[in-house]
Amino acid sequence: MDFTPEEELKKKAGTIILKSSQKLLVLTGILSGAFAWTSFGQSTVSTPVVGFEKIDLPANSFTSVGVNFNNTPVLSATVSAVSGGAITLSGVTNAGASLNSAEPYYIEVTSGTEAGTRLNLDVAATIAAANASVTVAPASSNNTATLASVASALSGVSVQIKKHITLADIGANITGLTAGASGTGDEILFLDPATGGFRTYLRRSSTTWRDENNITVNTTPIPPGVGFIVNKRAVAGSIISTGTIRGNNFHLNTVPGYQLVTFGFPINHSPTSLGAVGTSSSPAAGWTSGQANVADSIYAINTAGGFNQYFLRTGSSWRDGNNVTVNTTEIMPSGASYVIYKNGALNLELVKPSGL
Repeated sequence: MDFTPEEELKKKAGTIILKSSQKLLVLTGILSGAFAWTSFGQSTVSTPVVGFEKIDLPANSFTSVGVNFNNTPVLSATVSAVSGGAITLSGVTNAGASLNSAEPYYIEVTSGTEAGTRLNLDVAATIAAANASVTVAPASSNNTATLASVASALSGVSVQIKKHITLADIGANITGLTAGASGTGDEILFLDPATGGFRTYLRRSSTTWRDENNITVNTTPIPPGVGFIVNKRAVAGSIISTGTIRGNNFHLNTVPGYQLVTFGFPINHSPTSLGAVGTSSSPAAGWTSGQANVADSIYAINTAGGFNQYFLRTGSSWRDGNNVTVNTTEIMPSGASYVIYKNGALNLELVKPSGL
């Protein structure tokens, strides 16, 4: 997405300013800068099969979070057939019986050439079918591929059905969670790539998250790979992310413009581990190099309340603001989320790290 210079996108929790002439991303708080971004030097990880990360949420602060653990699969099976928008599972009598009609789910391919592909489920249709098949939601923006594009590779592969992490799940794992009206209740913010602004969800009561129309949105999913921001008000707390660790490669779709992402595994990342480093004669496919104002970039939150920009200067070198090469520097610690600017869409395939 292109932004005109000095374009300001105002949201009630702050203002995100995107300047195409300088490729700067600045978050300005309502309280005249009386908050700080916090990173994850404090996070603790336990691996390999299950794990947790504890992240501090200081009072009056905005903290970026990336949840890279998964809910335990509600169903694991192999694919026997794909027809239209349905995937038929071997040895399953009623796939819909494993689902809660009020919750969001996805199916993830865990073996074969398409391991890492994720498709959202049409939960109502799957439950109504009451047979061995699951119905894919074809228009979901969370899908990493179309079912038609991967159908021929799915026969006999393993799949898992998992419930999405939701706002309710996140709320249940935040200590010191404070409910209240706008300005006093804690909030969760998502960066919307389509607009460049934030979608904000308020902890309005002790049991509900509300959107800007005061509609309860507890079951809003936080899809794998999507990062978010916790706006902690007057009471400090922490968030503990727990769950299983993905056992297969991870697919992350990026789009043109700015997006807040995380990377599917509870590990630190560098540009090299993202597959974003090539050679001078053969740049990494799908990545655009150039000056800081035009190149693909990664923005990592710093302790001063702003962002450190890292950009692809040439096909073979990512640079920081001092022109130092950071190809293998782990500029993206586990547990946080990061703003990525992409000139063009790219489906990243991140290989499961050894040891996890």
